[in-house]
Amino acid sequence: MRKVSLIVFLLLVALIPLNIGKHFLLPSSYVLGLSVDYLVPTLYLQDILAFILLPLGVLGAKRSINQRETQLMLLFLIAVFLSSLISLRFVSSFTSFVRLFLYAGVFFYTSAFFDFDKHSRTFFMVLGISIASVSLLGILQFLKQGAVFNNYLVFGEQPYAASIPGVVLENVFGHTMVGAYGLFRHPNTFAGFLCVTLLLILPFVKRFKFLSVPLVLGVVSLCLTFSYVSYTVFIVGLVFLLFIYCFSWPNNVARKLLATFFMLFISYYSLFLPLLHNTTTPSLYRRENLLSAAYTIIKHNPLFGVGFNNFTAVVDHYYLQQIDYRFTQPVHNIFILIFAESGVFAFILFMALTLVLAKQLVYSNKKTFLVLPFLAVVVLGSFDHYLVTSQQGLLFLMLVFGLTSSRQFT
Repeated sequence: MRKVSLIVFLLLVALIPLNIGKHFLLPSSYVLGLSVDYLVPTLYLQDILAFILLPLGVLGAKRSINQRETQLMLLFLIAVFLSSLISLRFVSSFTSFVRLFLYAGVFFYTSAFFDFDKHSRTFFMVLGISIASVSLLGILQFLKQGAVFNNYLVFGEQPYAASIPGVVLENVFGHTMVGAYGLFRHPNTFAGFLCVTLLLILPFVKRFKFLSVPLVLGVVSLCLTFSYVSYTVFIVGLVFLLFIYCFSWPNNVARKLLATFFMLFISYYSLFLPLLHNTTTPSLYRRENLLSAAYTIIKHNPLFGVGFNNFTAVVDHYYLQQIDYRFTQPVHNIFILIFAESGVFAFILFMALTLVLAKQLVYSNKKTFLVLPFLAVVVLGSFDHYLVTSQQGLLFLMLVFGLTSSRQFT
């Protein structure tokens, strides 16, 4: 049983980028006459694997029930479940909660059962193959300036090209270019995956030489996504790695505290975007408007929110339309998104879980390599929503949280 579960877990890690799923377009998936992707219930291949792993995930939660992070995660799940019961679009909300519950099982399994020291080589080999494969695809997409297979059924690669409406275009030295998508729905999501996983494998490249290939391919592909937030997080991460591993700081706790403070400072900056009043840069004014809309939604629904995964069902009534006619997207901050959708209790519990895990990293000498991937998740989650709204983002969020929570290191 344990061996089978390990295989399923490693398969999940390998298939994080995969985007193959069955979509169920329902009347509740439409807002003002247009279908919204986030409201379409979907069954992904990762959901099935997480369901197979669920029994051991539940057992892991039972085994580690005395740990504070386990208690916080369970309470967080209860708070989100209650918000889904009163949601405006119940089917969209409840199916998203089921996925959250399944992937929380991955968190519990990783925390309670996965022996990182024993299986680190296999783990990094599987993750490295995943990074290298999707990065190579991203490079080929950029060279072709569109999808390589151009068929959703092939690994879930969405068909796209510069001529398709809604595709993200970038001006590169006077030329209009399409960034790399990989198997993700947006270059930012692809970049976030690469940013976190590259920071995870980087400290082990010297120990496992085979990781040099996914590292090089991943960095090249990351550059081709044109995701400036991920660029910044990755570069800052490299600078901290330089100090952590190349210089002898007097205190291990001090250097982690400094890294934590710096990253959290950047994250909290995102909460004040509405004060900037930027009207020229789409990436900024859209984030500002969505954040302002989220604050209004929170003001009107403070206790249980509008329902998990229901932000896009109501945001058009609050969005400050300036240049865009419509921009039906979740707010680009997972903490505020949780507050707006699931209320103050879910928000406090999720924040508490994040801080408890951060404290664990600070005081554990064996988890130093997880400091930057964890903080990268926090910062990226403060500037985008895919860590909660996409199955790929939610899966690697739970993987990083699970590794951080693991007692197998101590």
